[in-house]
Amino acid sequence: LDTVPPQIVSDVVIRASEEYPDKRIIGHYLQPHAPFIGEFGKELSKTDIWIWNQLRYGFEVDISEIKKAYEENLNRVLQSVERVTNSLSCKIVITSDHGEMMGERQRPIPVRGYEHSEGIYTKELLTVPWYTPEFTHRRDISSHPRKKTHYYNNAKTEEKLQALGYR
Repeated sequence: LDTVPPQIVSDVVIRASEEYPDKRIIGHYLQPHAPFIGEFGKELSKTDIWIWNQLRYGFEVDISEIKKAYEENLNRVLQSVERVTNSLSCKIVITSDHGEMMGERQRPIPVRGYEHSEGIYTKELLTVPWYTPEFTHRRDISSHPRKKTHYYNNAKTEEKLQALGYR
């Protein structure tokens, strides 16, 4: 998939929450961000490699298909997040690190924007959701040192980081 599937992130969040009941846990899902991992999205990606660049540079690409693949990713991650919210009774916040542009006009030059280009600041990119589901209690957070640290340093991890643009 060239990404971390949402169900794996949910597994780790639930496990970490059980292992560290007095800590805040952050789960960073990569979806709905590309790469597309649903059936339609995977097929679209096979036929339209570099689809964001095609859109960016004015090639004719059906934006409704991009939106369909994006929504498919969103639904996949929301199902996984729902599993976390059903497993934990403590306070949970669901948010995002940025929005996504789907052809809206940018400023100061009125060109259409796609994805989340660096240095572009539009309401579509800067407005992120913030949702707090109902909860029965808040965790008592303590500041004692972590019990253990995991370091993953192998070729497969490096390859995934490269595919995601972090290396």
